[in-house]
Amino acid sequence: MPAFPLDLCLAGGDVTDVRVRPGGMWISGVHTEVRDAKKISRLRMWHVTDSSVVDLVTDPEPAPGRGLSGGVHNWSHDGSRVCVVLRSGALAIVDVAHMTTPTTSHATAPRQIADDGAWTTPTFSLDDQSVWAVRDWHDVVRLSPSPDPSATWHQTQHFHEGDFAWDVDEWNGAPIFHAWNRPHMPWTESQIVPVSSEVAVGVQQPRVSRNGKSLGFLSDQNGVLNLTIIRNDATTVIEDEFEHGGPTWGSGNRSWCFNSDGTMVAYTRNEDGFGSLWIRSVGASGAPLMVGKAVHGCVSWEGNTLAAIRSGARTPPEVVAYNMTSLLLPQAVAPSKKVVFFAGDVRWNAKDIRDELVEPIVVKVPPEEITDPEITVRLYRPHSANGALLAWAHGGPTDQWQVAFMPRHAYWISRGYTIAVIDYRGSTGYGRQFQQSLEGEWGRGDGKDVVRATRCIQQQYGFNPDNTILFGGSAGGLAALSAVVHAAPGIRVAAAAVLSYPVVDLLALASSGDPFEAHYVPTLVGAGSDKDQVWGQRSPHLHPRSFLETSLLIFHGDADTVVPLAQSEILRDAVTSVGGDATLHVLAGEGHGFREPQNLEFEYRTTEDFLTRFVP
Repeated sequence: MPAFPLDLCLAGGDVTDVRVRPGGMWISGVHTEVRDAKKISRLRMWHVTDSSVVDLVTDPEPAPGRGLSGGVHNWSHDGSRVCVVLRSGALAIVDVAHMTTPTTSHATAPRQIADDGAWTTPTFSLDDQSVWAVRDWHDVVRLSPSPDPSATWHQTQHFHEGDFAWDVDEWNGAPIFHAWNRPHMPWTESQIVPVSSEVAVGVQQPRVSRNGKSLGFLSDQNGVLNLTIIRNDATTVIEDEFEHGGPTWGSGNRSWCFNSDGTMVAYTRNEDGFGSLWIRSVGASGAPLMVGKAVHGCVSWEGNTLAAIRSGARTPPEVVAYNMTSLLLPQAVAPSKKVVFFAGDVRWNAKDIRDELVEPIVVKVPPEEITDPEITVRLYRPHSANGALLAWAHGGPTDQWQVAFMPRHAYWISRGYTIAVIDYRGSTGYGRQFQQSLEGEWGRGDGKDVVRATRCIQQQYGFNPDNTILFGGSAGGLAALSAVVHAAPGIRVAAAAVLSYPVVDLLALASSGDPFEAHYVPTLVGAGSDKDQVWGQRSPHLHPRSFLETSLLIFHGDADTVVPLAQSEILRDAVTSVGGDATLHVLAGEGHGFREPQNLEFEYRTTEDFLTRFVP
């Protein structure tokens, strides 16, 4: 089998924010595809039983969504209207009351109801007469119809003193939402206003059933992010050793949901990065039932249809519908599954292509010192290995790459590279204690874990530093750089590192003014003031001689406002000033994450030329 062509790994569309329309016969979602070298998004609807497809919003475009989360659109309780966030950030209403059969093939034009900010997570009130939404990350607003059809809707702002608010819903006639204040992040300490306000507890995803009788949210109060349900004044916690959701890096995450009457829930589990989807009755003592394996997101359940976006190492993203009609929990009969929409390039379904895709194996890395945590590595081993190892650190740093479809990984695996995905301390998916263990250690502890994990894989599978390359973007770039800086004396970890928009100067990052996370940097680093020496100890550019035996290839966008280009420039200048090898490529117009096809193609081809130097 030849290596996968680059256009295959760059092509294809994406789907996000999937929901079941009330009634259970249609599934909606935001589909994004590349046309004429530009990404185009549309809000579409697929029929559950036949091949009917309806475009609900195309011009103006809806917001594109983000991965397995959402927050872009929501249905009225009667299914007659949909509220959608536009790419501009405005809110609009689309009337689809006439669309009751598969033969109906059009929707009315969107009517804009608010354009004074960046809106997220709209939801209809229980009586369908108004819409709740969040504006600019902190304003919880109720929007009510205006008598003038051409005017925007009236707004009533809910009083909220907090710094951040997301994911609003209606509970007992009032708003309920996720909120937190600086210096915290949503996973360190947050609240479900007004029902949850515990100290040192992270919560997320408040959700009310369609009939308004059941409320649920995720909480790590027991040490693991599990589902809590309130129904008829009774509280049920689904105690589980596995987490039911990921980190809250954006609004609209939906890793769990109610059924229509709030008597049952569907929820995901994270098992060492592998995913699965489960259902169980609310408050019942019966065992849960697994619906399906693989990573699921945007979970939604209306009537007899449970829908989600499903993805795996060998499965490109697809919209699936599980038929719950014949669900018999006592007999543990799993519902049938139907793929309603395949979001990837159809070439991924070819047998010779699918046969080349691989599932990872899990490798546990034991502690070397008493303060070290056990580290999990997911190892992707190609069918025809070229002898080189790519040790990859995810970004965040509070994050994780689950076993979902990653064309970038598939590209390198098909060329014979072995990939080790390292869940260093601070990663999500292993409980609150592990997630919090990076606080005070960022820029050192993550690097030590990358060293331990990389050396473990080298020793067990026959690699050595001369054919090992570290990979990382953003916080993952810092982890890769820190692995070189903080390796024990005489230990060489890798011959090279490929970095995308890496975090380098920690003090500058803390002073950047980024509204979402700059305030969290001192907590992660463990620094008390700008004069604290720990800033210099953890910032890789102040240790340039550490890289004399490690070549650096760096990519950075000139429009990056999260980790500015200056971070990579000072790294390159510091390393080259002492005779080291560091090359920086600046990608015009790119921000924190590369999106333009021509820039992605340049990044891949440049990286491939670089990596050939280290293949045995």
